[in-house]
Amino acid sequence: MKNDIIFTICQIHTEVKEKLYFLEQILLHIDNKDITEDVININDFFNKNLLLHFQSEEILISILPSNLDKNAKRVITKILDDHKKIFKKIQQFNNLLDNLNFNDKTKREKFIEISMDVIELLIIHAKYEDDIFFPLTENKLTTTQLEELKKKVKLVSI
Repeated sequence: MKNDIIFTICQIHTEVKEKLYFLEQILLHIDNKDITEDVININDFFNKNLLLHFQSEEILISILPSNLDKNAKRVITKILDDHKKIFKKIQQFNNLLDNLNFNDKTKREKFIEISMDVIELLIIHAKYEDDIFFPLTENKLTTTQLEELKKKVKLVSI
């Protein structure tokens, strides 16, 4: 019982450290003269890596059997809803980038705010996937379905 609370505290600590690390990395570059490369890297992560990851998860969902119980269907609905929320935030990020001027304090602050919103949503989403979604899916797929998933995900990542 004692170990459970220690484990929980450690998990919370790790999440806080991750958030602080991302925040620090963004803030370290905001007032530099040329942060273009950093903004491009953040943009690439949000618009390429992250969206590819979501596509892979959605392929996984599409391969799952259709006769899932209500709880499994709720989990899948939450994952897809999270993807929509995160994607909407990324669209806000992209819209802001279209006319971003870091000399404008308001726009700089909005950039930080939206970036942190995406990071916050991602941390919560990733924890839900690790704790609930992925363990659920591991028990639902046959060997054949796992092979199909490998092939389809490989195609998406090319």
